[in-house]
Amino acid sequence: MRFAGPGVWGALAVIGLLLVLVGQLRFQDDLVAGQMTYGNFDLPGRIAFVNRLVPGVPDHASAKVYTFDRVNWHPLFALVGVLFPLTLFWGLYRNWEFWQAGLTRVWTQWAAFVIARLGVVRAAGIWPLRRSCLGTFPFLNCQACEMATGACPIGYLQNLLTWAVMPYYLLGLLVLFGISLGKSICGWLCPFGFLSDLVDRLSLRRWTVPRPLGYLRYWVLGLVVVAPFLYVQAGIRDRNFFCSTLCASGKILGLSPYYWTTAAPSFLPISGWLGDPLGRGFVVTLQVSLTLVLLIAMLLISGRIFCRVLCPLGGFWGLFHAVSFVRVTHRASRCTRCGGCEKVCPMGVSREFSDFLDRTSCMMCGRCITVCRSGSRAFAWGLPDPEPQEELDSMTDPSALDYGSLYNRLRRDVYMIGLALLAKSPLDMARYAFQQTAFYRRLYGSMPTDFLALPLTRKRDLGTCDPYDVLSEEYRGTVSLYAETTGSTGYPTPVFYTPLEFGAARLYSKLTPYVGALDQVLAENRAVVNGLTFGFTVAGMSFADFLAAHGGMIANVGSRSTIATPPRTARAIVRLRPSVLTGTPIDVLCWMRIIKEDHPQDYPKVLEELKVVLSTAELCAASRSQAIRQEFGFVHIDIYACVEGFFTVACPCGELHVLPLYHTEVFDADLKLIGGFGEGRLAFTNLLKKSSPLVRYLLDDFVTVFPSQCPHGFKRSIVPHGRWELTVCLDGRRLGVRHFEEAIFAHGLFGDYRVVLEDTGMKVTLEEYGRHDPPAQIQERLGETFRQKVTVEIVPFGTLTKYREVRVTKPILKIEDKRSTSTQTVPEFL
Repeated sequence: MRFAGPGVWGALAVIGLLLVLVGQLRFQDDLVAGQMTYGNFDLPGRIAFVNRLVPGVPDHASAKVYTFDRVNWHPLFALVGVLFPLTLFWGLYRNWEFWQAGLTRVWTQWAAFVIARLGVVRAAGIWPLRRSCLGTFPFLNCQACEMATGACPIGYLQNLLTWAVMPYYLLGLLVLFGISLGKSICGWLCPFGFLSDLVDRLSLRRWTVPRPLGYLRYWVLGLVVVAPFLYVQAGIRDRNFFCSTLCASGKILGLSPYYWTTAAPSFLPISGWLGDPLGRGFVVTLQVSLTLVLLIAMLLISGRIFCRVLCPLGGFWGLFHAVSFVRVTHRASRCTRCGGCEKVCPMGVSREFSDFLDRTSCMMCGRCITVCRSGSRAFAWGLPDPEPQEELDSMTDPSALDYGSLYNRLRRDVYMIGLALLAKSPLDMARYAFQQTAFYRRLYGSMPTDFLALPLTRKRDLGTCDPYDVLSEEYRGTVSLYAETTGSTGYPTPVFYTPLEFGAARLYSKLTPYVGALDQVLAENRAVVNGLTFGFTVAGMSFADFLAAHGGMIANVGSRSTIATPPRTARAIVRLRPSVLTGTPIDVLCWMRIIKEDHPQDYPKVLEELKVVLSTAELCAASRSQAIRQEFGFVHIDIYACVEGFFTVACPCGELHVLPLYHTEVFDADLKLIGGFGEGRLAFTNLLKKSSPLVRYLLDDFVTVFPSQCPHGFKRSIVPHGRWELTVCLDGRRLGVRHFEEAIFAHGLFGDYRVVLEDTGMKVTLEEYGRHDPPAQIQERLGETFRQKVTVEIVPFGTLTKYREVRVTKPILKIEDKRSTSTQTVPEFL
């Protein structure tokens, strides 16, 4: 759906403001109270608005006398004690929108329903709250209900037109509401819409409304404007056409409570009017019959029947679909035409979302967004460019992915605030480690007083100590899991976990903006193959745990072990056809190649079902990730993990954001502190984990930590460049593995690779895998990037990878510096 552009929006805003100004100069804002008449409180002696709905019935409302000398408990009990809690419970009970999709719509609907009936404090004799205190509402709100606190715009409009008053003020307000909220008012605020959604959950859904009937609401809108003039010509001034005939909101939320309370003398006993339905009881019989017909229709027909067919205000808001601040967008090129959106839409919007009826019917409830597997539907806010945005081919563009719902965004904010409040200071964490563990008592010698003066915690020291020396005395009886690093230095770091600490991965997974797409994928296909369960590391187990928490069915197949060989893992992927796969980038390439060779008939089915690949434990440059996405068509998410599990939050903005529970420090080659940001060696302090605390823990990694400008609000980001010992120096600059990967994979998709630096130049060996630039072009660009004489050799995939063999060691020596000036130090263990 195209937006009309800031120019059109601005012009309408000016028109709306001018109409409001003219209306105020003509004192039309003071006319609202005259439309809200009910009893002696606001305008004594006036005929009540109720008569404009049911003329011919005794005006009990005009005779209503409000006093405030004692509390009338009946309305308080009926609304505050019963109706308000009951509707909230009914709205939340087994509501998939809220509990599964995360839409908070039911809360805003219920809040609007309550606010529109705050007149209960007046009816109860507690406070003299004016019926017109909130002015004109942007939704149907019948003034026949004595609890009303604002005017109904349709009833107000008909009253003014009946008395030949040009409604400048009202029209200005409607224009301003239209360009700001549009038809989202129907989906998120309208009290009768809220009631319709509640009844729809009980509906038998025997029939659906034919789509063409949706045009009737515009005929009704036309009659709302024309009927007052026709009524005046016929000498009728005591009723409103729409209010007295077609308005479902007025009958259920206005007349029904009126008959049961103030007008009870005319309604009870029922035999008084039912005994003479065509004579003295005709008016009551007609209104009750219309109400019953409407309720029966709502129980038999799916969706919002009144809203779709008869509501003139909903039709009016739909006219602002191209200029509203709030809207739902549809990318036709991404749509798979699965029809999921049509099945859940209460307004009958088609999957094409293309014609006038579709665009003016959408009330932006968000249901279609939560079930759309292709990501073609999305919320949009603000003033975008008037030109249509470029259509996205599939879910593979990460910049198009977001939290997916307001609930997910609010939950992220709550978790982030909670982590910040629970985190200790770095010094307090050091003191806790000293008090609780034998390792830190030996390391520090005395109670820490200056955090920056503390020695760094090194892997060699942790890897050679008794594992129980790092276990907190407070948690010796509660830890339930033990893990180690892969031990690439020969000194694996021991780490213990309580059940709560291990389950933290579930919380961290909800911080990423990818969570909306992940939940969407797992809702469609729960199968997950977890290929990261290798060694003692906790990352693979954490992936399995949080994916299961998101609804996944997990198959832990390991990674290149003697049991889970690459062909066997590939066979598991073929058999399960997962929507989510975890594994290092090179392992994913191996499995995909084996499937293509050994199971060619199943390869297209696997790619069709596979939507997300999660990677960690191995560097993956952004250019490599992009090449993988383009080759296979799935979302590739790489997460930087450390000894304790997840260290970062992956984000569609392209950055890896440091979790707020980590205090980071960057050091130079001589281990002199650079600061919290910079490029160098990384040390971190976990400010929350107590079972086996890590304070100023020095990683092997070469990183860049920098302030983030992420639109999602994250503050710190990190770029890992590879092992510090394996870095090389070129032209006075230290380069890690990632620097070479970014340059290589910018030219296409390759398998494994090796780079050898010699005094005579650079030799690059690339395994051919997917589409890539010509070797001569790659050679030329790499030479320009690194200012070296470069020789590029492209070899068949498997030459380096040995993709069918069990991997005994982790091949992380990608860049080998054989120059006479080399500063690279290759550890004994890789």
